Amino acid sequence: MLVQESIHDAFVEKLVANVAELRLGPQFDASNGPITTEAQFEKIKSFFAIAERDGLTPAIGGKVATGSELGNGNYIEPTVHTGVRNDMEIAREEIFGPILCIIPFKDEADAVRIANDSDLGLAAGIWSQNIGRVHRVAARLEAGRIVVNEYSGGFVQTPCGGFKYSGYRREQGIDALSHYTQLKSVIIRL
Repeated sequence: MLVQESIHDAFVEKLVANVAELRLGPQFDASNGPITTEAQFEKIKSFFAIAERDGLTPAIGGKVATGSELGNGNYIEPTVHTGVRNDMEIAREEIFGPILCIIPFKDEADAVRIANDSDLGLAAGIWSQNIGRVHRVAARLEAGRIVVNEYSGGFVQTPCGGFKYSGYRREQGIDALSHYTQLKSVIIRL
């Protein structure tokens, strides 16, 4: 997550307070459920050591969640890292788990530069009340899906897929039909 330097500290303080309120387990919100496979659970856990190696200490979280209410599920505490630089491994990977890395930026051009300085480009989110800025930044971002002022947005009718090494082709929407078709040209002279 890229956060403008001018609001970074206040934003992090509010974010950490909100993350502290999240509850894990099947009796709560399904978005805070277990990691679905053992392999993914192990991959996410490996990022705790990667963060530590890079000198990061989580602002909150940073370990496997435990508790009788979690049953046998593989839960990870929602984790927020600050002090992250874009050249760190943890910032350059698609973790697909509840680990958030916050990278400060100076201005719009700096944010776009940092966001595009990646081999990946699955999705991006923009938070702004300035619609001109939204269109300008969205046009410059190298990502397959861009959502504005939310992050879980999208509809089955809208195509989804990444740029660069993220994703393969497009899922959802009319573009997904290409997965089930083969184009053929038949040329006949009569």
